[in-house]
Amino acid sequence: MTNIETLYHNIRAHIESNYPLLYLVTFEEQQADALITRLAAEDNRKIFEWNLARGVVSFDHKQP
Repeated sequence: MTNIETLYHNIRAHIESNYPLLYLVTFEEQQADALITRLAAEDNRKIFEWNLARGVVSFDHKQP
């Protein structure tokens, strides 16, 4: 299993356990965004992101 697949399954497990918030630290922002988008689409979930400069923003367009 690749690292991205392992991360996918770990995040999926947290989502299924109804964690209200996930904190992800990575230098590979594009890969992380793609993975989060995939997970959200599978469950038809809306995603928000915390942006240090703007606070809570829409995940899709990074705007409040």
